[in-house]
Amino acid sequence: MGFGIEVGSHAGGSNWIIKNNLIVNAGGLICPSADTFTIDNNSYYNWVPFNYLASTSAYGGISTLAAWQTALGGCPSTGRECNSITANPNLNSNYTEQASSPTVGAGANLTTVKLTALDYGKSVNIGNGYSGTPYGNARPSTGAWDIGAYQYNRPPSPTNLRIIQ
Repeated sequence: MGFGIEVGSHAGGSNWIIKNNLIVNAGGLICPSADTFTIDNNSYYNWVPFNYLASTSAYGGISTLAAWQTALGGCPSTGRECNSITANPNLNSNYTEQASSPTVGAGANLTTVKLTALDYGKSVNIGNGYSGTPYGNARPSTGAWDIGAYQYNRPPSPTNLRIIQ
């Protein structure tokens, strides 16, 4: 088991934004300071108990989202992980979302940090020897995004519907 996210002093920078991540079979965060990051709208599935390490604190045996929120300083007082979920993401065999995924529409809109084209047109390369085809849908400029690397392709709403009696 590894940590889901590691932000260390070796990475440089501060004020990290850790949002819209899909973390499976892992958990935890290592960061240099409890005050240098924003974390929310993540999905944790098959949660593995972990330790949370920060420059001034260490918490052991975190095994639930509620315990994780407490270790982060409490939700809603800090705003950390208040909108995160722990549910089966219902991914396809190529690790993209299905319509039934609870991660669809559960992410934060990160348009202000210019990530709208994060995955658009990129190849899916999952697993050893897999050669995927270009996949990805542009993220909307308004409204919620999906959690994870890919935006689900919602079918368009029907138009010109008529009721026939």
